Amino acid sequence: MADSTDTQNTVTNLSENLRNIPKDLRIFSTGLRMLFAEIAVSSQSESETQINELRDSMKKDAMVYSKKILPLCTYFVRLISNFFDYYEHLDYKEWLESLSDIITEVKGYKDCCSVLIELHKSLMIPLKKREDEARVILSELDHVTKEYKQVKEFCERTAGIGHQWACALLLHESSIPVAVPYLLIGAAEISMAVAAAKDRQCSINEAALVLVRDTLIPALSQFINGVGRTAGFFSAMQQQLITFQAKADRAESTRDADCENNPENHYKIMKKMASRIHEDCKGFHAIIPQVETDLLAIRDTSTHRNYVDEWLDKRIEEIRIQYELDTTTPQLNKMLTCISSSD
Repeated sequence: MADSTDTQNTVTNLSENLRNIPKDLRIFSTGLRMLFAEIAVSSQSESETQINELRDSMKKDAMVYSKKILPLCTYFVRLISNFFDYYEHLDYKEWLESLSDIITEVKGYKDCCSVLIELHKSLMIPLKKREDEARVILSELDHVTKEYKQVKEFCERTAGIGHQWACALLLHESSIPVAVPYLLIGAAEISMAVAAAKDRQCSINEAALVLVRDTLIPALSQFINGVGRTAGFFSAMQQQLITFQAKADRAESTRDADCENNPENHYKIMKKMASRIHEDCKGFHAIIPQVETDLLAIRDTSTHRNYVDEWLDKRIEEIRIQYELDTTTPQLNKMLTCISSSD
């Protein structure tokens, strides 16, 4: 039942989602950039190789977003802004007279939502798999970390003994060649360097996995869920507008005694919130260049491009069949054009 409370809650939730999803996306892109640059992991053990494989899988997810889905999200946010233009630029009478055309447009917007939601659902499956992989690898990494710490402790002990022998030989007259103490010192320094390297690698391994498990995957998951909730906005709006259209067709008064079902009430709430939504949309668009910069900093390969294209082409066709989408709908057709032009 369409009422003023539903309208207010729907728009408030939309505003919150529009503010949160770009933040989550930026956290993901920044974290991914760090994973490939500042805390890159070696591949000296099986667990470390698995970390890098997990990282590369996350990179594939990032390529899908940056090259294909991100342009769709940007286009979708533009549709939201366009929708609120009706409330910002039309008075109530003009809006009511345009209601039939608005509903037709919202139908096209809803088709775009179907595509966007299904694409995000498709990415949630491998994302959950990667989350499980991160937990398993992190538990296995404890063994590797213990080995590294043992090597570190051995190297530190060896270095200490080497320094002691070198000092003893330098302080006492001996028939041993003078170069020997310095060789011992050199060996001790090498042992200390190895110890420091192993200690650093332990920290890097743990930091990489914690970043994937506690930052990257949650941020991407929240972004996907946020987009899904935002995409549901047009479904709710379509139902409300159809209700108002039905009332108009029955020639009922727009100043119905039941003010909760009054389309004018809906219009006033939407008009009041329009400027806020426009600002939220601008905020979303403003952060996209920063996300693109982060993702461009990660070296791309033709393999990833092929992966992106094949994955997306297959999913679009499945979604089109599943929802019996009319690809001639202006909004959906333009959305699909965004896909082909975002290579």
